[in-house]
Amino acid sequence: MIELFAPGVIYKAIKDLILFGRGFQKRKFSPEEKLALRDKWKPLFEEQILNSHQDGIRRDVIIRDVRRMEKYPEADSDEKGISAWFRLGLIDTYHRGILVALGWDRLIEVSENVYRTKKPDEYVNGNDTGIKVVRAGKIPYYLIESVDFDGDEYYGFPHIYCHFLLKSEPYESVQFYEEKQLDSLSKPFYVEIGDYAAIRKEAI
Repeated sequence: MIELFAPGVIYKAIKDLILFGRGFQKRKFSPEEKLALRDKWKPLFEEQILNSHQDGIRRDVIIRDVRRMEKYPEADSDEKGISAWFRLGLIDTYHRGILVALGWDRLIEVSENVYRTKKPDEYVNGNDTGIKVVRAGKIPYYLIESVDFDGDEYYGFPHIYCHFLLKSEPYESVQFYEEKQLDSLSKPFYVEIGDYAAIRKEAI
């Protein structure tokens, strides 16, 4: 029985666990799987977004990590990295997935099609110059495992269960978008301005 705890046995167990984790993180989806998941989720999310707009209600969602389902609804303040679940706003779809709002900002155009984020000291006396933009995460359909559109007793809006496989997150990228609307009755649409990380560098 003592042999089970020998250094060599422990080392092998840890190594196997790390390799298993890496294998999961590197899980590949075939083009056929991605297409099937897009065909499955795209019409459901588009219907959800349209209905929410017509009803005049917010489109909040809970994004949940499939591997850490049991960590809901408690919040682990000691956990490193991205949380196992969090609340965001579902704003739109794009050709590969859904857009979720991470926050709002303003951009200053420093030259043609080159932007930087507005600095804190520029927000004085209600100064609202610059382009109002939303920072949005792009979650591809193939990373969505399941959706409970009814929610639960804690949060009564959709719970989206995702695989956090892209650098331990569900986002393939984070971009700035400008919200536009053709008229007061039409559903807003979003025009991509640029990559969040690249634009943030311009402000430093």
